[in-house]
Amino acid sequence: MAIYLPRLGHEFVTDDHIYIAENPAVTQGAPLAAYFLDRATVASEIQFHTQSYRPLRTLAFRAVALTGGVRPLAFHAVNLTLYLGAIGLLFVLLARIGIPAPAAGLAVGLWALAPVHVESVLYASALGDQLSLVIELAALLLGLRALADGRLRWAALSVSLAFVAMLTKEMAITAAGLLALLALTIRADRRRTAWLVGAHAAAALAFLIIRTAVIGAVGHAPMTASVILDGLAAAPHRLGAYLKIIVAPLGHCPAYTLSKPTPLVMALEWVALGLAVWWLLRRGGRPRLAFGWFVLSLLPVLGLVPLAADMADRFALLPSMALVFLVPCQFSPRWRVPVIAGVATIAIGYGAATMIEAGAWVDNERLWRKAVAIEPRSSQARRNFGLVLLQAGAHERALAELDQAWTLGEQTARIARWRSVALEEFGRYREAETAAAFAAAADPTSPMARAAYGGLLVRRGDIDGAARELRAAQAGARGRDDVSALLLAIRLASAQGDAHAEVAAAERLIALHPREPRFRHRHAQTLLHVKRPQAAVDAARVCLRLSLAQPQCECVLGAALIESGGPVDEARRVLDHALGVLPAGEERTVCETYRKRL
Repeated sequence: MAIYLPRLGHEFVTDDHIYIAENPAVTQGAPLAAYFLDRATVASEIQFHTQSYRPLRTLAFRAVALTGGVRPLAFHAVNLTLYLGAIGLLFVLLARIGIPAPAAGLAVGLWALAPVHVESVLYASALGDQLSLVIELAALLLGLRALADGRLRWAALSVSLAFVAMLTKEMAITAAGLLALLALTIRADRRRTAWLVGAHAAAALAFLIIRTAVIGAVGHAPMTASVILDGLAAAPHRLGAYLKIIVAPLGHCPAYTLSKPTPLVMALEWVALGLAVWWLLRRGGRPRLAFGWFVLSLLPVLGLVPLAADMADRFALLPSMALVFLVPCQFSPRWRVPVIAGVATIAIGYGAATMIEAGAWVDNERLWRKAVAIEPRSSQARRNFGLVLLQAGAHERALAELDQAWTLGEQTARIARWRSVALEEFGRYREAETAAAFAAAADPTSPMARAAYGGLLVRRGDIDGAARELRAAQAGARGRDDVSALLLAIRLASAQGDAHAEVAAAERLIALHPREPRFRHRHAQTLLHVKRPQAAVDAARVCLRLSLAQPQCECVLGAALIESGGPVDEARRVLDHALGVLPAGEERTVCETYRKRL
């Protein structure tokens, strides 16, 4: 708590806006059945709808939003609370399998301080990982209790909780295998173990059937024999990479790239894995438990099923517990002092490293700048850093990063759409329209892709074409208010001279996301455009309360103050500050025009 509490106030980062802040199922709510049967509730972007099935995670997001508001602090506080719960449950689990309390305390303390867990605690969307972990640990503890006394109620509750954990995060499908390992370690009754593990496996199978039926996909890409074989061949390589990031004190990032090993390296890794299995089967006990736990809990992310991300620290939350089982192995009177001294030294180093790693999660700019520095070959890091720069108005640098992502192989509708925005800011309208048209053609049901293309058609004067794209964007949103469609509606209404429609769309936008500064800025711009300068002043002030010294909001505030006859000194101050920050582009040109009027 001493390490993490000072960091809980940071803003939403990476995909938090898609899963939480801009997701209507979280901000506005949805019918209960929709969370389980409508894949659109998982996120605000359509391409995420077939990537995961986590209805209870989205319901948890909604619960936090209702009780604490759609504020980062509320979500981070819940994440930290769940992490503390996992620490406690892990200690109980170690006691249940016979590890003495002093040794268990050292092991769990080391696990709690591991820097690999920073992402799970400080990434708001990882609430699902934390909640699933806590529920899965509770299911395993109840399973051990059922194996000890044979009572059906504990067994039923264990299976039910494991199924709930799967509905929160798919990685909990490993519960059956982990329970079998624990049963083997404590030498539980074989018949009871077979029945209980079988029931857990049946629950996992039922979950996979439901998940596939709802989202219409097994992995993040088509499942083929070559994909499965490639993933299996590289499994030892991926295991080694996960072991590296679990024990590493520094160098963590949200976008790892995993290099493909040569055939010789792959063969040597399989030999090493085989020797490790042979040694552990002979040795047995807790080393066997640790190895089995590590491999089984990583099965969902070993590449046997195609994933959008090569690796992630949050995927290591459960597998990292494997090391906890190894710490007490040599804890005997003879080794007491060396073990305590060694673990304490590592713990101090981990604590310091965790504080350093946590600093990157303060905002998106720091997080993705660090990711690009650590993994320059990651298209995900380049793409997301490009988006951060784009939103900050650094369009030239943003375009360079997006072009790098494109070169690295991520030639997607999303990259093309963002490139079109950057190109538009440079006045390269023909290139921007080409990129936007590519995005709309590549993902014709995406509201964002259609809206981006529609915006460029507005600029060209093709009002009918833009209206057609707006209808397509609204159809893709499936009856929900979509941010990109609303932004296009504002732009189109402005071009048509329909002030009422323009203001109505802007007000729906801020009603959908009242705490998002960029949408407050757009609302203020709209009010200024329809000749309501005093209302624009008020809207710009709200924007600045949400994001201090935000240059775009300062620019529109200065303009609105001039139009409304407000204080000249304040208008001059905010315009001067904005001009000192804003890069070249339309926003700066407008700002300069109003500054000259003073």
